[in-house]
Amino acid sequence: MSVLFDEPALERELRGGHKGCISSLCFSPNGKQLASGGTDCFLSIWPLSKKMTAYRMHGHTKPITDLSYNPTGSLVATSSLDSSVRFWVPTVNGRCTILKPHLRGVRSVKFSPHGDTFATASDDKMIKLWDSKDQRFIRNFKQHRNWVRRVRYSNAGNQVVSCSDDKTTILWDIRKAGGPVHCFYEGRGTPTSVQFHPVYDIIAVGLTGGSVKLFDTRMFKLLQFYEIFNGDVSDITFDPNGSYIIAGSKNDTKVLDILEGRAIYNIGGHAGGVSSVSISSDGKQFVTGGMDGIMLLWKSNLTYVPLTETPSKSRRRIRPSIASQDDALEVKVTPKHIEHSEVEETLDMSHPEEELEIQIDQSEDAESDEVESKNFGGTEIANLFNQNELQAKQILALEAKTEILQARLDRMEKQFKKFEDAANEKI
Repeated sequence: MSVLFDEPALERELRGGHKGCISSLCFSPNGKQLASGGTDCFLSIWPLSKKMTAYRMHGHTKPITDLSYNPTGSLVATSSLDSSVRFWVPTVNGRCTILKPHLRGVRSVKFSPHGDTFATASDDKMIKLWDSKDQRFIRNFKQHRNWVRRVRYSNAGNQVVSCSDDKTTILWDIRKAGGPVHCFYEGRGTPTSVQFHPVYDIIAVGLTGGSVKLFDTRMFKLLQFYEIFNGDVSDITFDPNGSYIIAGSKNDTKVLDILEGRAIYNIGGHAGGVSSVSISSDGKQFVTGGMDGIMLLWKSNLTYVPLTETPSKSRRRIRPSIASQDDALEVKVTPKHIEHSEVEETLDMSHPEEELEIQIDQSEDAESDEVESKNFGGTEIANLFNQNELQAKQILALEAKTEILQARLDRMEKQFKKFEDAANEKI
């Protein structure tokens, strides 16, 4: 069971790392560094010490779209619309190597939990799997019909999930080639971000239109539905315990309690909306990056009662629910108490020491760069999915009521058992 004692508190405001939108954020595994990528093509490394002198590293020629630390924290991978992935040593020296895994812009990169592989996703509609040791290509996954926005690994490392502008979120088994495990189609909205739950067989999907959905990846059904933002969801992340989701949008940031099935905090602070969010491995801090080029470092104040149940049993406590944006408590920002941190050094890595080029069949690039979202099957199928989504909401509401009635029935049975035992003792 999770317990939230205090509201999130703003610790620091990080300025000067980027000129423009913060497109991606990631804490190092040990929580001692924060990496940020921007549309200005720079990677900034922030040591989370008291002074926090940041280092800006330049090498990409187009905006950075995603970044990921390897499990040891010795490398940071960045993906970019310049069709490359760069691997940086996150120190003052800032050495890097370059890989060109796709013919079009690379939207996402992610190391596996064990660090032996990494995955990339691209505007060429493909997800590719690579060996981390020598950047050797392993296999690709083809099913999407439009740009692939995100790719993420499961906690066990045997599956990845991807989301695309074709309105699908697809689950893949990376241990074998072939088709997907399952495809979740969105009748309304387009997936913008996706994350695996850190413990259970669940994924969270952020959508245009301002909603977040949780799906069971074993039964392939909708678990929870949050219609909480007025603008598109830009990024989502689970806390390490898996009790909360931090979601950013074009308006603000919200903290969702998935055990209670509702939004509990609404956090502002950025001018122009939130473009990226990340939480530290211990859950004590999270950071929001804005379209204003500023990062806000927050003390999460998330405290937990240890889970004593097995995952298969405690998983049942993530109940079906539907939540609206009216439930959240507003968190106010007090600028006079904020510490400010500035960038003091810039490293230009336009000419890396080592460059690795991967030869790819040019026939993959036959189609135009201008790819529009496709509505599979036309208006009739889209309407059918809308009807199914409405039915899913109704089913969720009925399941929630059923759980309440079952709890009441259990209490009545216990009371009856007590009366029966008392009557037997008198006889």
